[in-house]
Amino acid sequence: MKLFPSESFEIETTMDVAEVVGRLSARTRPAPLGMSDPPGMPLILHDTLLIGDVTNEGFELRRNIKIVNGSLGQLFGAFHPSDAGTVINVNVCLTPVRRVSLSFISFVIPPAACLEAFFDRKMGGIFAFLLMAFLGLLYAGTWYGVHLEASESRKILEGICRSPA
Repeated sequence: MKLFPSESFEIETTMDVAEVVGRLSARTRPAPLGMSDPPGMPLILHDTLLIGDVTNEGFELRRNIKIVNGSLGQLFGAFHPSDAGTVINVNVCLTPVRRVSLSFISFVIPPAACLEAFFDRKMGGIFAFLLMAFLGLLYAGTWYGVHLEASESRKILEGICRSPA
């Protein structure tokens, strides 16, 4: 069982690695220093779909939207040349900040709730139950968000890497 949600998929294209890198680079802008944009920017920023870095070996990207929520994942990819063109292995996972906050919520708050339940016999059990239910909902929402992010990112990457007809 994985502690943090992630999803992997492959995209096959008939283009060579240099063409794929060129197309991805054209639709990607470099990440700002703080990985966030100044206030007042529109919901979809500029004309690029992705933010991050693309190299000849792979990429580290995120979607280019203003609202950064917990389900917005990072895309890590690697290019592998094949006989038919290029195979792109993509892994969608949580950002490091989201992983740290989820770890804190998972490993610090439940023991505190159990201690509360032990010392406060009347309301502690209810408090601990509600806290654990909240934690379950948080994990379910995070897993679902990463799944949605993976499907949206797959559509975007397949559109960019579609072989010219």
